[in-house]
Amino acid sequence: MLNKLFNKGGRKKFYFTPMTYNTPSTAATKNKSKCQSNPCKMRRAEQVSKVLFSYISDLIQYGDDDFSQIEESIEISKVQISPDFSALVVHWVATGTEKDDIIQQMLMKNSSRIRQHLINLRVVGTLPPITFVPDLSEVQVKKKEKMYIYVQNHFLSA
Repeated sequence: MLNKLFNKGGRKKFYFTPMTYNTPSTAATKNKSKCQSNPCKMRRAEQVSKVLFSYISDLIQYGDDDFSQIEESIEISKVQISPDFSALVVHWVATGTEKDDIIQQMLMKNSSRIRQHLINLRVVGTLPPITFVPDLSEVQVKKKEKMYIYVQNHFLSA
């Protein structure tokens, strides 16, 4: 009994460490073997992703005043949630202009507010932090079309 009083090394101290968020790529690679073995979790993640897609797109289009400052509307192309619900990635359609950086900053600034709205709607029991990623596929298609038109006008017309 007296030994406990005099030895201060017996008690463990708690040190608070800031929470580190998994990036979508690391979360997916760490749990890839677990996800492949359970198709029920994969199916549930796909269904939850579809529901979250409609809620997030409605929130961005009609819900917030911050998004009304942008002249162009923000279009959500895909929502992915990992099967273990550790990462939520929202893909939005990029235009390839300077406005993309402004839109990305605004989305990241309001991601916690969007997450809070989704939590209040009780769509899912636990909701991971939202990561917004620009979808550059349409920009690449437009670049290829411009190159095709350029080649067609300059080389094939001669």
